[in-house]
Amino acid sequence: MLKSQKLLSHLFKSSNSLKNIFSKQFYPFNAYFKNIASFCTKSESHRFNNSMSIEQPYVPITVLNIKDNKGARFAKTKLGRGPGSGKGKTAGRGHKGFKAHVGNPNRHYEGGQVPITRRLPKHGFRRNAIKLRHSYINLDKIYYLIQKGRINPKEPITGKHILWSGGVSKIVDGVKILSRGCEYLKDLPPLHLEVSSASERAIEEIKKHGGTVTCVYKNKLTLRAQAKPWKFYKPLLDPTPRYKMVKKLLTLEDKGAM
Repeated sequence: MLKSQKLLSHLFKSSNSLKNIFSKQFYPFNAYFKNIASFCTKSESHRFNNSMSIEQPYVPITVLNIKDNKGARFAKTKLGRGPGSGKGKTAGRGHKGFKAHVGNPNRHYEGGQVPITRRLPKHGFRRNAIKLRHSYINLDKIYYLIQKGRINPKEPITGKHILWSGGVSKIVDGVKILSRGCEYLKDLPPLHLEVSSASERAIEEIKKHGGTVTCVYKNKLTLRAQAKPWKFYKPLLDPTPRYKMVKKLLTLEDKGAM
């Protein structure tokens, strides 16, 4: 093997006539000599291949010749279209049986026993189940409602007054006061608010202008009784807050609420 490699490399070094004889127009000889050149050294084969290579014409890519790679797209198998396709008659389902008929259940079906998705308990975050859905109102809207005469600023303002005046459309878990429009408080008398929650800046601005913010815990039943008292024959007592709600009320107290 080594002798043949040396012989071929000496042949290509000494003879330039071979390159002229087997020129670009002789395609079979060109491919043949490309295979022979693989026995030569790396530098010699590189020189030989460059001199004997066939230049392919450049074809620009257009809409007419563009296509996907081979195997990227394949036709959908048609079922039940005769025996010649291999998927006729039973269409790959076999004869009779549970899976051959129409209406067999989904992949989670376990033959009638309780599936694993129901056997195992739910675990993980369910934030929406415990998140309080407050109805938000800013101080500029409260100022607007007072200017329209819908709210009396000399009385304590509760969630019922805010709902009846059109400040919020509904109350689910209470009303929260936000601080946008706090510059209008200088044009109002001191406000006394009784709501479920308030932001820290809103509490600070209201107290700066002589008002107070009282955060009161109410569940959905007492909120409904406050918004629609005619549906209850007697007033309800305020419920005892849960431990998590006590922590929130203490946090609001640290911010300056009562």
